[in-house]
Amino acid sequence: MAVGSRVLTTDERSRITGDCYVRICGSRGLRCPRPPDHHRWVRAESRRYRHVLFLARWPSNKAMQHARDRIRELTDRRRLLLPVETIVRDVNRVLRGWAAFFRYGNSARHFDKIRNYALLRLAGVVAKRHHRPRAFGWSVVAFQSHNQLGLINLNGTVVAPRPGRDWRGSPNAGGERRR
Repeated sequence: MAVGSRVLTTDERSRITGDCYVRICGSRGLRCPRPPDHHRWVRAESRRYRHVLFLARWPSNKAMQHARDRIRELTDRRRLLLPVETIVRDVNRVLRGWAAFFRYGNSARHFDKIRNYALLRLAGVVAKRHHRPRAFGWSVVAFQSHNQLGLINLNGTVVAPRPGRDWRGSPNAGGERRR
């Protein structure tokens, strides 16, 4: 892809985001898709660094929907005969894995959304088990239980991206170097 008289490399092309990317592609007569909605190059300035460019990333809409679908499966009406502790343990397992995968980046808002959805589904389970309205389940989960029935809290699990630092502490395998 060329801009003016220069050909953009893949790295430079990935830095052009949003409408600018689509406008450049359209003016060249190319059919270019929109950049993904789950990450974006952000340019930050501070007193210490002049122009820092880092990749801000968060769970995509598809990943959010997949997590909601999985929580819905675990809190389905078919599982009402199971103890609530078992359901909470299964939901916690899904939330821990999902949060560990999306922990690096800017995911705090999305973690809050998923946890609130899990609380809502657990309130529905409690209400259905007792043949009461959902407000009863919500009051049990949110107010009467001191730890919200043992559901894990995802606040504080996000590791903010830091410019110039590796986003993971160590390589994947023991002796493997970064590629």
